Amino acid sequence: MTPVVGLASEGLTVVGEATHSVTPDVAELTVGVQTTNTSAAPALRENAARMLHVVQAIMALGVSQTDVETTGLSVSPLYPLFYPLLGQPQWPMVSAYRQPGPSAVASEVQPLVGYHVSSTARVLVRDTNRSGEMLDTAVAAGANASIGIAFRLRDDSAVRRSVLEAAGREARVKADALAAAVGKQLGDPIRVSEDTSCLPTQGGALQGYWPVVPQGTFGGVLDGVHQSVLPGMSGELTIHARVQITYRLC
Repeated sequence: MTPVVGLASEGLTVVGEATHSVTPDVAELTVGVQTTNTSAAPALRENAARMLHVVQAIMALGVSQTDVETTGLSVSPLYPLFYPLLGQPQWPMVSAYRQPGPSAVASEVQPLVGYHVSSTARVLVRDTNRSGEMLDTAVAAGANASIGIAFRLRDDSAVRRSVLEAAGREARVKADALAAAVGKQLGDPIRVSEDTSCLPTQGGALQGYWPVVPQGTFGGVLDGVHQSVLPGMSGELTIHARVQITYRLC
């Protein structure tokens, strides 16, 4: 075919889209433990002991050790908080960051009052129906930060490919119709781009981020939460594909 003069470079650009909803088959549970102490070593030891207790409680429900992964560990110095306009705060009494104000002028280095240790772990839950039970167990065992559940597919490559092919077919149908409408024929594709995403349709992610309190417990913030199993509703995941194709017109 001979390209149409004036349209050889611009061509005809069409967009095709397709979606498909699937039920997730695994859940990822994120649990965190935060501890503070006047010295770094005791804070680290306490954090390690608490995280081990949390992991052991989860593994007691049948989770394999290979499905548990440490994802983060940090140690931060703590300095006194000072608010020039509001006065001294009631809680929290310490911060990991140096604070501005008159105290910073009085002394170039603020006094170090302790250390804050934070650790996180990720747990692969292969039975999504037990995800709420897993989270409930983690909270009861001492998890007190960065707690959440995210649902996904163990392998979404086949679904993504199927949805991508459907989007490509839709783009071609549009291109054929538009070319016929202007009395032309489609040539070879000039440019092709695509994008796929996987998002929860409903209830696909349950996230909760709760601050640590000085006593290292929930201190009334979540009283009674771990006395009954939290729901773990996986819902559905929607795979979406978008294809943009530019064809020559002949």
